[in-house]
Amino acid sequence: MAKKIFATIIVAILLLGICIVATGCPKEKTHDVSIRIVRMERYDYRGELVLELVPDGTSLTTEASIEFPYDGKEYYLVVSQYNVPDDLKYGDIWFTPNPPYSFSTDLHTSSEDGKLHDKVKYFCEKGNYSYSVATDYPSSQTGWNYHHFIINIKVV
Repeated sequence: MAKKIFATIIVAILLLGICIVATGCPKEKTHDVSIRIVRMERYDYRGELVLELVPDGTSLTTEASIEFPYDGKEYYLVVSQYNVPDDLKYGDIWFTPNPPYSFSTDLHTSSEDGKLHDKVKYFCEKGNYSYSVATDYPSSQTGWNYHHFIINIKVV
């Protein structure tokens, strides 16, 4: 009789273990990230807010265009702040990236058709440029969904 009870308990524990393994652990929700882009002059670190980009939730890419008048100065773009709008606790707060490399960024010259050319640090000459920002860090570390922001810049 004791052996039967013991066997029943062992079978119940094994079945419970199989059920737990089969269903897996609940995954934490990942979030879309919104960003604010600042244009900064090369030697002046006071930036000018130029864009706020918010993913629409249906695409992995958000694209925007912006035009600046030519003034001969060298500029670059920076992700100055980010926000996680659908986070219940922090959705209304804009954070400063820390470390500043929380996003993968690139600036290239580009042609009218969007084809990328040389990678550059600054934009100043008349022409077309493309600034790319990706939230490509593992979501296990940040809780963010992957997203790619593309900003087409035209200096006229």
